[in-house]
Amino acid sequence: MDANGGTLSLGTIVTSYSKLIIEDYQRAYTWGKDEIEDLFADLWECMREGSDHFFGTLILQKDAELPYVKVVDGQQRLTTTFILVATLRDELAKIENPVISGGENRVAVFVPQKAYEYLLVDGNFNKFRLHPNRTIHELMVECVLPAPSSERKSIPGRDAALTLPFRKAVNLIRAKVAKDLTEKCDTDADRLSRINDYL
Repeated sequence: MDANGGTLSLGTIVTSYSKLIIEDYQRAYTWGKDEIEDLFADLWECMREGSDHFFGTLILQKDAELPYVKVVDGQQRLTTTFILVATLRDELAKIENPVISGGENRVAVFVPQKAYEYLLVDGNFNKFRLHPNRTIHELMVECVLPAPSSERKSIPGRDAALTLPFRKAVNLIRAKVAKDLTEKCDTDADRLSRINDYL
């Protein structure tokens, strides 16, 4: 949201900053199945109608001298979107040619670019935009944000009790995206189009 009350897209806000910092004083990640189910229901309805999803209000604190912001309100929703976009990026990696062909008067779209712009700063695989608080920081930067590779760790089945909602959220989001793509898409082209719609 800008100072004039206009509404900016979440992607525009996120990519405006090199870092979105969630400070350690903020509560741990708490979103559960109900909140995630509601988010997916809203997204699917928006995708079906071709409309935008109202994400809600984010409150960010910025020092004019610094290129990053502190997330004051909205960290649960923001963290969830980073998990979702990382999951979509992972699904894109399974598609041999993740380009939506350009048609008459249309430019071809390299769909992974949308995910990487959201997740990374300057396309650097080691510079993630989101810096969660210490409760989930290690899990996020080792198990979710890195691109699929032998270096990325799996979400542990056991860990600190404070990370349980986050671990469950990651697994639930991954399962919901995989199921949705399987049920709604017959071909890689269908999957690509559906992922593009999510993004």
